[in-house]
Amino acid sequence: MNDEYSDEQLKAVLATAETWYDAFSKSPEFARLSDPHQGQAGAVTEFFARYTYEYLGLPPGEWDRRAVVECCTDILPRKVSAEASFFEAIAPVLRAFFSFLEDQSLLPNGRALAEAVENLDDEITTHAEDRSEWGPAKHFVMAAHEAGVDIQDQTALSAFMLQFNLRQAA
Repeated sequence: MNDEYSDEQLKAVLATAETWYDAFSKSPEFARLSDPHQGQAGAVTEFFARYTYEYLGLPPGEWDRRAVVECCTDILPRKVSAEASFFEAIAPVLRAFFSFLEDQSLLPNGRALAEAVENLDDEITTHAEDRSEWGPAKHFVMAAHEAGVDIQDQTALSAFMLQFNLRQAA
């Protein structure tokens, strides 16, 4: 495990993930994914790479089965504010992605990682739906989304934040 977090290392991790994703997106493995899963694939691979480094200290060459399970069933559902379709795409996308990486000799344990995510579909979506497992930021963003707030609109989000904080204080 990498003991030192650094912004430079994070940039390197994300650059590797982006390079791998670009190649993956042109592959037969990617083409076999459903259209909705293809639409989520870039975000899934980026968030996986980001959070395995930020929370577990693991750059791509150090990913292992334990990290895959922890990131997919704990970290991503707790941290990522997204629709159910994102969480439904995690397992199929990562299975295809990891297999592709091993086939291309980019990640020697890719098949083992694909196997690790093989049966996590239900667990991932269950954890993502369980509000008791959400982090505070996800609670806020999901509440804004449920209230119909455009989270890209900073003015609307700020107004919602004020109301949200007043409700929390009461």
